[in-house]
Amino acid sequence: MAKFSPHVNPQRYRGYLMRKRRARRALMKFLLVVLLLAGGAFLIFHTFFPGQNPLDLEDEPALPVSAPVEQYAPGFDEGLLERPTNQTFSLAGLWDTRYLELINRQHAAQEMDERRLVRVTPRLDARDDSVQVAHTVMDALIELFSAANAAGVGPFFVASGFRDFAHQVALYETDIPRELIMPPGHSEHHTGLAVDIFALPHIQERYGTHAGLDWLAENAWRYGFILRYLEDKAHITEIDYEPWHFRYVGIPHAFYIMENGLVLEEYIQLLQDLGELEITVGDQVYRVIHQMPIDGTITVPNDENLTFSISGDNLGGVIITMRQASAD
Repeated sequence: MAKFSPHVNPQRYRGYLMRKRRARRALMKFLLVVLLLAGGAFLIFHTFFPGQNPLDLEDEPALPVSAPVEQYAPGFDEGLLERPTNQTFSLAGLWDTRYLELINRQHAAQEMDERRLVRVTPRLDARDDSVQVAHTVMDALIELFSAANAAGVGPFFVASGFRDFAHQVALYETDIPRELIMPPGHSEHHTGLAVDIFALPHIQERYGTHAGLDWLAENAWRYGFILRYLEDKAHITEIDYEPWHFRYVGIPHAFYIMENGLVLEEYIQLLQDLGELEITVGDQVYRVIHQMPIDGTITVPNDENLTFSISGDNLGGVIITMRQASAD
């Protein structure tokens, strides 16, 4: 339609405006009728075919945003889906112990908050005054060394604890065989949860370099430690047998790993595969659950008698450790 200028022909311009308004009103009426017809058809369809989508009948219904975490955790008791006993926690509001983080050549260590570290000396013997470990490890080491002395296999000292990246670089550039050292960024020593333990020099001279380490390998689990690199599992850990290297993972994990001859890689894989383990240590029952967080949250059974802690696995998952009532 041609446009008109009011300065050329005012009368024809007014006629043009009137026709334009009538056309706009007709279009609005037409659109209103179409919307009413579509709404009526939608209402009739859902009356006779409830729960279906007329726009795409072939699509599967999507899982609701609030779908229970158990759907993604094989091994859960299916009855949990029927009982409203779960409580959801934001990972941002929980203290991650990091005890079960898998660190090896394929999975780098996360940055360590050095405020978690404490010096080993003067409470225990160490290579020098600079050796530090995570505070939880320190408490467990005191109990472990005390038990070793009582058993007549000590005394021991901590040859190495936490190492920062620069320290690992310096070690890696020495002539230490690659089968006995992880590359910088991939050492468990970056966490403060790993320690190298040896007998004091005069004990080594008398009984040999590995004096008392067999006792540690058999009993360290009682204090939350595992012998990290086993002689027959080097093909998994990619580190040769190190009878001096112990890693804190906490109870009951240390017990289960030791009892079943596993390394940490195998234990994490087992938790991923099963979703849940029940572990009894003495008269104490533990429930260990592996979950993949959803929107930064995890779901824990709602029982006021349970206490629980969490650890990331460094693979995207979270391991929940719950302590239950004592076994009969």
